[in-house]
Amino acid sequence: MHTEGTPTDGGDAVAVQISRDQRDALHSEIRTYILDDGGYLGDFANALRSRGHGFDARERWAQMSIAARILDAIGWDLTSDRDTYTLPMDSQLAEFARWRLMETKACLTENAEGLAEIRAGHDPAARYVGERPAGALELERQDMLDRADNDLAVVGACLAILDQLSALES
Repeated sequence: MHTEGTPTDGGDAVAVQISRDQRDALHSEIRTYILDDGGYLGDFANALRSRGHGFDARERWAQMSIAARILDAIGWDLTSDRDTYTLPMDSQLAEFARWRLMETKACLTENAEGLAEIRAGHDPAARYVGERPAGALELERQDMLDRADNDLAVVGACLAILDQLSALES
């Protein structure tokens, strides 16, 4: 991966290169946590419907706008066959990468705790939903493993972006 300077309106921005796997991880993260009804999109709609939550709606809109800019750079289609993708970076995109890195690390910690409970023979959701049918624990374990795989890929993509930016600052 490398970085290159790109002209922007009034400032010096850089572009970072990410791999296809990193692109796919970011695309998945945006689909799942930003633009899904159960994610930021749903939070945005709920904030618009609630009195006194205009600031929350505006904050959510800002994150969704940044996510759309990323999709403009990496492609809106679910898959793509290019080997590398260029992200023109600015402070908002760098902050987005830091934010998703922090959120995703928290999700990994939560998944690790849940997997530890399952390994110990306990159901991590039992305190919320009560006794579950046979097989539900194995489905939960597999779902946690799948989320952890995706989260690790997102962490790798965000770290790659931030590492390239850090290298430019030194």
